[in-house]
Amino acid sequence: MILGFLMFFVGGIFIINALALMGKVDMKEAGGWNLAIGILMFIMAIYGIVTNVMGAITMWWAAQILLFGFTYLMLGVNTFLNRDNRGLGWYCLWVAVVTPYAAYQTFAAGDYRLGMIWLVWGFAWFLFWLLMGLQKAKVLKLASWVSLFAGIITAWIPGLLLMNNLW
Repeated sequence: MILGFLMFFVGGIFIINALALMGKVDMKEAGGWNLAIGILMFIMAIYGIVTNVMGAITMWWAAQILLFGFTYLMLGVNTFLNRDNRGLGWYCLWVAVVTPYAAYQTFAAGDYRLGMIWLVWGFAWFLFWLLMGLQKAKVLKLASWVSLFAGIITAWIPGLLLMNNLW
């Protein structure tokens, strides 16, 4: 249930960020949304740790949530401080390297849909490394469309399904 709740909001911020990359949403407004979603994810990860919501895997579960949470928090902070996001870009590379392991674990647990979703997310983080870490503007259009796809297909819809026990 918590996973669906968080994925639902990740879908929203993926979409807002995609629209910001496309020039359809002001970057400062997107920055505010990134802060809000990042704070929500941070609070939920801490809640999960305190309540031991996932039992023995709670710390790994919280770490996976914080991969997203810190991405959004820093994107929001950097937007308001007018930073160039290079450090965040390198963090995105680190996350892109972590995601195949998360996908592997998910596949091993028998959830092939979520395993594929982790691979899409890893690809998105890789694009963000190219865009922000290496300042490769030529991937901007691809990154924006991958973000839009990821927001709708890998987060918003699965989150909605998970929250309604339809996954």
